[in-house]
Amino acid sequence: MLKVFYVICGLLVLVDFMVHRHIYHDWENIPAFYAIYGFIGCVVLVLIAKRCVSS
Repeated sequence: MLKVFYVICGLLVLVDFMVHRHIYHDWENIPAFYAIYGFIGCVVLVLIAKRCVSS
């Protein structure tokens, strides 16, 4: 099942190169911007949650 999720994630990153997006900021032109943004957001949420639980 985990391999299926990896394949889906890879396909979504590839689709990001094909879909025309209406951007508002220059940094949205970075390849795979939304994938990177989402990953960083998840990491930050986990770190905040870990800090709240341990205190």
